[in-house]
Amino acid sequence: MDTTTQIVLLIMVSVLGITLVAVGIMLFFLLKDLRVSVGRLNVILKDLEVVSKRVSEGTELVDEIILGIRDSVYSMKTQLANPVGSLLGFVGGIKSIFQKKGGDTDE
Repeated sequence: MDTTTQIVLLIMVSVLGITLVAVGIMLFFLLKDLRVSVGRLNVILKDLEVVSKRVSEGTELVDEIILGIRDSVYSMKTQLANPVGSLLGFVGGIKSIFQKKGGDTDE
């Protein structure tokens, strides 16, 4: 009976050892794949950084263009409003001089 217990224990220790070696090998391959995946992720993040910089530069350029257009429209509005307003007032004054009065009638 003592030898059968030893044989069963020897078989269990062998099976457990083989299982632990297999788990170790699988863990090694898993860590290797994880390293490769992290490397690929690093490349993707670098590309994403380049793309975001380009988008940011494009957005800043559009923002500068819009600000330039806004400033141009504002300056044209302020510089043209006074002469145009004066011209319209002058034309209105001339027109009122030549208009017939409400009481005058041609008969």
